[in-house]
Amino acid sequence: MLKEKVARATRQLKKGKTEYFDEIYDLTRASVYYVIRGVLKDNHLVEDAMQETYVAFLNSIAKIDDEHNPLSYLLQIAKNKALDEARRMTRAAGVSVDDVEIATTDVNVSELPLLEHARKNLSDDEFRILELTTIYGYRRVEVAKMLGEPVSTINWKYNKIIKKVKAFYGEVYNEK
Repeated sequence: MLKEKVARATRQLKKGKTEYFDEIYDLTRASVYYVIRGVLKDNHLVEDAMQETYVAFLNSIAKIDDEHNPLSYLLQIAKNKALDEARRMTRAAGVSVDDVEIATTDVNVSELPLLEHARKNLSDDEFRILELTTIYGYRRVEVAKMLGEPVSTINWKYNKIIKKVKAFYGEVYNEK
């Protein structure tokens, strides 16, 4: 599972084995991109925020203990960096943050065509479950707590969602 691989690599990185940063980056770059792209539309700003995210992650790696999920920690940093940049841009332009158009359903993530197809074709509830489990790396038990639903309901919905996504895979990659 992604969360465990990132946690293992983070533990090695904390021991001073810097080669594990590449593994962390490879495992998380799509998720970090997706989180930042959900806030910022400009690709240059997204790339800058990604760099800042990984620098902040490395600078605060000592704060991550075995009880914390390094993937969730990294994705929270990504979200905060993206929101900070959006706020900075609005202040520079003299616009209220409430007037800023945040990228949501109109985000075109060319690196993740299956995820974009799922976003367009799943209900908001279904996509949120998919996002929490696949992008953010939460277990279904954790998702159930977050959404205030029984674990059995989340498991049932998750299995239904995965069947739909498998069908989407054929639609997305066989059409090209």
